[in-house]
Amino acid sequence: MAKNIIYQANAITQARYELSALQKNILYLVMAQIKKDDAVDKKYRVSVVDMERILDNQIRPDDIRKATASLVTKLIEVENPDGEAGFLQMTFFSSVSYIQKSRTIELEISQRLKPYLFDLKEKFTTFQLDMALTVKSKYSKRLYEMLSQYKDTKKMFIKVEDLKYKLFILDEKGGDSYPNWADFEKRILKTAQKELDEYTDIAFSYKTKKTGRKVTSLEFFISKRHVKATSLVLPEIEILGKEQLLERLTSQFKLRKDQSLKILELYTEQEINKRLYEINILVINKQISSVGGYTAKIFGV
Repeated sequence: MAKNIIYQANAITQARYELSALQKNILYLVMAQIKKDDAVDKKYRVSVVDMERILDNQIRPDDIRKATASLVTKLIEVENPDGEAGFLQMTFFSSVSYIQKSRTIELEISQRLKPYLFDLKEKFTTFQLDMALTVKSKYSKRLYEMLSQYKDTKKMFIKVEDLKYKLFILDEKGGDSYPNWADFEKRILKTAQKELDEYTDIAFSYKTKKTGRKVTSLEFFISKRHVKATSLVLPEIEILGKEQLLERLTSQFKLRKDQSLKILELYTEQEINKRLYEINILVINKQISSVGGYTAKIFGV
């Protein structure tokens, strides 16, 4: 079961990067599975079927391919962790693969990113998984995270230029996707205001500050809303030893003992756990009529 509250370092909350709304949702579902004692090379799995169920929206295969294709190349830029002037650039994931049969994405988190997500003791942001997922705009998702960092102090002050830079609206050369203030306010701020009020546990208003005739900074006023979070039940890979696997293969996956013993002889524990995870997703989503027959076929027993 995934945890319902997501934790990330403030450096990630305030970082510069651009992910689509779908890529953000994939990232959220990975972050929700993180445990401090996870293996260094652990691969996390995200079920597309689960995402569709949670969001009540069908995800096209082309959208999945497009989203996963750039997840290993998208850069995130944070301030230098040693405090010196400059920045650190890294990727979110070191590998991403897609299993078509179970419609599952398998991802390995970049080693450089892990200190910003694992076992955080201080300077971190928390926000609700279900609410982050249901917010629709990629910019609204980022603002939900940023404002969540300041939900206790109830105020966030930021220069418009800095906000645009973090949201990847402003590039290094000064190119601006929303140079007109009215467009930026309507499409980014007002949209986020509406979505956060509708889907999340915070709401916000803001005041603008001008330098001459140009809006140059924003002061956000954040209020908490009493909205109950939805508990999300998501399948995850269970790492079981041989005795537990034997029991699970016979009781849950309806195999004979001789079939189960043959599987333990032919496959590694890691491979068995992985395949059982994929089968379990199909069972949950009612895509298998005979779990025993299907499991026997997958393992060739």
